[in-house]
Amino acid sequence: MATVARLHLFGGFLLETPGAGPGDFTPVRIESLKGCALLAYLASLGSGRVSRERLSLLLWSDSDSRRGRQNLRQVLFKLRKTLAAHDLDILQADEQGVSLLHGSLWVDAWEFDRSMAEGTTESLSRALDLYAGEFLHDLTTDAPVFADWIADKRAQYQTRAGLCTASLLASQRKAGDLLGAIATARQALEIDPCQEEMHREVMSLCVEAGMSGAALNQYRICKAILRRELDVEPDRATEDLYAQILKRTVGQGPAIPVRDQVPRSRRLAEARDALADCEYRYRRGERQAAQEVLGHLIEELDKDPGNGALDGVRHRAGILRAAIAEASGDPAAARDMLLVLDRRRGGGGTGQEIVLSYALSRTLCATGQTEEGMR
Repeated sequence: MATVARLHLFGGFLLETPGAGPGDFTPVRIESLKGCALLAYLASLGSGRVSRERLSLLLWSDSDSRRGRQNLRQVLFKLRKTLAAHDLDILQADEQGVSLLHGSLWVDAWEFDRSMAEGTTESLSRALDLYAGEFLHDLTTDAPVFADWIADKRAQYQTRAGLCTASLLASQRKAGDLLGAIATARQALEIDPCQEEMHREVMSLCVEAGMSGAALNQYRICKAILRRELDVEPDRATEDLYAQILKRTVGQGPAIPVRDQVPRSRRLAEARDALADCEYRYRRGERQAAQEVLGHLIEELDKDPGNGALDGVRHRAGILRAAIAEASGDPAAARDMLLVLDRRRGGGGTGQEIVLSYALSRTLCATGQTEEGMR
């Protein structure tokens, strides 16, 4: 029995065949870009046979009909040879046309469409998980007709992914699942970190969830990304939202719950969320954003040098910051920073459990409260 292949079209072209163990898949290397384009086009149609003439026009529009069909025969021959070497029976071709055998193939775009059609919270979440990035973002050929087709499909799926995100957020808000909504919005930012409106959504959701510090951190991350990627500043709506959150946080407007009213579990959740975001940005190569957030953290902690209970936090934050500096090409600064932080480390530390976000550390320093006081 032929094995079932997996074809990924979101976030780049990837064909996989099952490996030796459960859940183990091995990439299938297809040498020809036209071969990849052919599989992707057939998969995007879902079902049905496509004539050879249509495929020739799609991939070799600058050639005459005879030359185009000859090129197609060559690509099909090499493609079938590659698939056969991996025991993949997914392609059917005859003189009339070419098609895919659905029973031997799983395609992320098919699953995305099915999940979107279901429309439940669970299925929308599943669809968003499947949308790992722009449709075939790494597949470029010298075929202008194919280039036009792929641009249209990218726009279609980008729009559908946006609708999926909006529907899922609305469903989670209605159910009161603010943490789930925050995760959804951040998942959308993983795909396109320059969506300023989605950064504002995260900020607003964090405030609703009582996580004002995380909301302020999101603004700083947004600002750093926009500067680096687009060389622009946040727009007026983002700046106004940040000002409102900051004003409420420092007590110059409607009160936001502070240390006596906010459970320790929520503070710790906010702190872990902030660190996870920093570490994620670092892993993604967004070192400037992570560096900025950690810079605020260490500056605020340094205002309260007498709090020995926070030394472990300083140490863990410093290690991550030093790693960022070293990866950015400044190993001397990284070593100096580690030496300074190591002298202040103290015994044991609490960094494995807590890393404070900027707003949380400011609250602790302003009130003179220690980690022990939060218990």
